[in-house]
Amino acid sequence: MLLPIALRAQATGERVDGVVYDSLDRRPLANATVQIVSSPAGHGAYAAMSDSLGRFHIDDVRAGSYVAGFLHPRLDTLGILAATKSVIVGEGAAHLSLAIPSAATITRAICATPATSRKASSDSTGLLVGHVFDGVTGATLGASSIVLDMPTLVFGGNTTRSEVQHVRVHTNDDGWFAMCGLEADDYQVHAEHGTRATGTVDITIGPRAITTLSLVLGAEGATPGATLTGTVTAPGGHPLEGAQVGVDGSEVTTTTDAEGAFTLASVPDGSRMAEARVLGYLPKRVPVTPSRGETRRVSIVMAKRAQELNTVTVFGKPSWKTRDFTGFQERRKKGFGHFITREQIAQTNDVSICDLLSRVPGVTVSSNGGIGCSARLHAMVTGVGGGVSACEPKVYMDNLPFNGSVTEFTRSYSPRDIMGIEIYSASTQPIQYQGGCGSLVVWTR
Repeated sequence: MLLPIALRAQATGERVDGVVYDSLDRRPLANATVQIVSSPAGHGAYAAMSDSLGRFHIDDVRAGSYVAGFLHPRLDTLGILAATKSVIVGEGAAHLSLAIPSAATITRAICATPATSRKASSDSTGLLVGHVFDGVTGATLGASSIVLDMPTLVFGGNTTRSEVQHVRVHTNDDGWFAMCGLEADDYQVHAEHGTRATGTVDITIGPRAITTLSLVLGAEGATPGATLTGTVTAPGGHPLEGAQVGVDGSEVTTTTDAEGAFTLASVPDGSRMAEARVLGYLPKRVPVTPSRGETRRVSIVMAKRAQELNTVTVFGKPSWKTRDFTGFQERRKKGFGHFITREQIAQTNDVSICDLLSRVPGVTVSSNGGIGCSARLHAMVTGVGGGVSACEPKVYMDNLPFNGSVTEFTRSYSPRDIMGIEIYSASTQPIQYQGGCGSLVVWTR
């Protein structure tokens, strides 16, 4: 630990200069507090702040032996102290190079044991570190849980399904946590403390990289009272009208006006994601931290335009191997299942798939917070004993199994994308659209 600074009065002495570098981001580190402290005590202590290029200098330093180091909020987030260096003043120019350690060095220090030190330095996994804060007091929260959702593919027989595994770690007394050995991928994370929880936050773990994350927990048991305002724009800054905007943990959604502006009231406080969707662009999610009783502003820039293809008319004979919408019409005439046509969709003016499904008898729609929902079919005969329960149907998209849940489907598509939907119970589903709890067959435009 560096000693408290007692700045000396001006005196004739030497100059100490140098640079502070961030080895993680591979750039100079600005606003670092550099300290040099006499060793042994007796010559005093000195301090300076690094500039935008990471440079610093300290004048009028008395000759002697010193220990040099630096402080910076990034070190606090990483949960480490930078290594100190010895410097002798009075034997010519004194230059110092100080740095945040490399990702490999930090990962070894946090994750490796003697048995795993070689693996920790050679594999391609990443590290997630950060703190959990109380949104009311601003203090860190020890004894909190960090839960990471890890998508996995499960293979069985001739089918493949997606499951989510939950990885859990706990913060120390200072509210700090670390997750080691994460494969390079996209994940969702949330924090829990007693009955309080944040929303889910999207993160990306890079190979051999360190990702830092701060999570803020909202107040306990209070009615949502934060307000989120902002704009949705194209990459060039053009406002996008009619974009649908929602926040994880809230069922309230809205659409942007002609200026691309929106306002969401009664938003839960704490860390979570805001999401915008608009025709012609891929969905965009950005982290937000609404605060109770306050209005927070966010700018959402749609990152890329979804590719739009010119209309092509193709003539040919239908085949079971191709997308054949005529089957929709034939099955509709037979009267089995429930059907939503393009004409019905146009008449409802619904803004989400969830609204469409909520109109179907025997279907229960549940919001997952923000954009998207789950759906369960009633009176499903399941299990060896033939018991009756309600469960989620299997989704088919344009004649092929959809590799995801109903929630993922409803988050990825809007009514404008749909030509028709077929909903079948376990007892009425066609043989080509089998699902243990029934099936949801979707035809896109």
